[in-house]
Amino acid sequence: MNTIRRGLKDILEAERPAIGDLANKTAEEIEQVFDKKYQTLYQQEVEKKLAEEK
Repeated sequence: MNTIRRGLKDILEAERPAIGDLANKTAEEIEQVFDKKYQTLYQQEVEKKLAEEK
């Protein structure tokens, strides 16, 4: 995503806002997917450790 954002300087000035918005929204969506997956994996690990303690 950083590469895309850095490349905005090479895009026509009139197109920058739309492409910048798209890049930002895409980055947010990717971050949300990773966060959700992390939370799922973390919760599974916690549950596994609790089960092992019993």
